[in-house]
Amino acid sequence: VVVTGASVVGFETTDHSATVILEDGRRVEGQVAIAADGIHSAIRRQMVPTEGDPIWNGAIMWRGTSLGR
Repeated sequence: VVVTGASVVGFETTDHSATVILEDGRRVEGQVAIAADGIHSAIRRQMVPTEGDPIWNGAIMWRGTSLGR
């Protein structure tokens, strides 16, 4: 499931599931959660709380996909 327009504030896991917690209080549960919530990732901050904020090195990266032919 892809949820747009939602902000992630954290996650929880069990032996059998992963739950993403959204800013509005909704909880989205599944077998796997993929963190793609940006450079100021709430997931990264929860997983590595002592790392601190990211340090910007001046590089801007653009990512995209296309159909292979």
